[in-house]
Amino acid sequence: MRIKLEIILFALVFSFPAACGGTVEDVSFKDDVMPILGDYCLQCHAGKGTQGNIHLDTYDRLMKSRYFNKPSPMVVPGEPENSRLYIVVSSNNPGVRMPPESFGFNKLDESDIRLIKTWILEGAKNN
Repeated sequence: MRIKLEIILFALVFSFPAACGGTVEDVSFKDDVMPILGDYCLQCHAGKGTQGNIHLDTYDRLMKSRYFNKPSPMVVPGEPENSRLYIVVSSNNPGVRMPPESFGFNKLDESDIRLIKTWILEGAKNN
């Protein structure tokens, strides 16, 4: 009986973070984030004619990009609230939000926004 109780307690302790949404997802840049950027961002932020001097077509270019050449990076690993990428995709302000509704683009799905946030929280790894 004691063994069953320990197994139940073990299962509860390790399933509790999942129930509360606190699990580490190990979001992949290549498999999770890049497809989002491809669907929503690369029309304007890849190749020679990129808008705002922001290049999102590769990990290295994303990490080196600066919003209109300002000193703050597009992504600050571990800090979505200081990462311009997360700020613009999660904003409800039409003047800030990317992709811009005024150009006929839809806002990212909440699940895509969460993936980007989680990727940044996990250190914005090139994985």
